Amino acid sequence: MLGNDAHIVARGDAWMNADSPVYICNSVDVANEILHASHRSALEPNNVVWSTVYRVRADEIEAFKIENGLIWTTQATKIKVDKPVAYHNPPHRSEAQLLANAQQMLPYFSKLIRGKKK
Repeated sequence: MLGNDAHIVARGDAWMNADSPVYICNSVDVANEILHASHRSALEPNNVVWSTVYRVRADEIEAFKIENGLIWTTQATKIKVDKPVAYHNPPHRSEAQLLANAQQMLPYFSKLIRGKKK
């Protein structure tokens, strides 16, 4: 499982407090690939920047999709955290990069504020 500063969990915790769709990486290699890809695309809208790979266990969960090394389930409360296995600091962004990113995202925020859908 992938986490960041917005989602920190401890050993024995359920991954989430409520069931919702999540994916489990079927190997540490897949998790690291996604984590590193999130760092390369950090300035794209809707991109989550991951920092931590957690080892988890999940007894008898139902998957609704298995694809590209990911196991999708809606049973996030059945996933229990074992321990973090890797941490990679998110990339540092300069002020110019952050301003450019804000300008890129402005249309998305404008649509949200006006209540328009994609």
